[in-house]
Amino acid sequence: MKGNGMCGGTSDENAKVHGAVYVTDDGSGYYGFSFQWNNDASAMAEANAQCRKTSGGRPCRKLINAVNQCAAVVFARQGDRILGIAGSAEATQEEADRKAVRECEINNPGADCKIEKRFCSY
Repeated sequence: MKGNGMCGGTSDENAKVHGAVYVTDDGSGYYGFSFQWNNDASAMAEANAQCRKTSGGRPCRKLINAVNQCAAVVFARQGDRILGIAGSAEATQEEADRKAVRECEINNPGADCKIEKRFCSY
């Protein structure tokens, strides 16, 4: 919906590969993500910068930190309103999707929980 992201790139197959997702907390639905970075600090800084850029400078918070994992971001919606955002980082994309949707459904009963963004950082 309102996301922006950046791939850092890494060439060492044995290295830890990092990704992150930052989101706004004001119900606006803005987020930023990063994947394929070689350290947590760079991945988190890039995701935060992308979130702030996309949102016009709104404050953003970390939702997901993924290290050699797949991630899913799920929005809980009621009509055009965003009620909540859930996320998960797991070993497989299927598992990340499932856990993020389940968290959304538990925390936002009756909302329409749909995957907004998914990626793997490995």
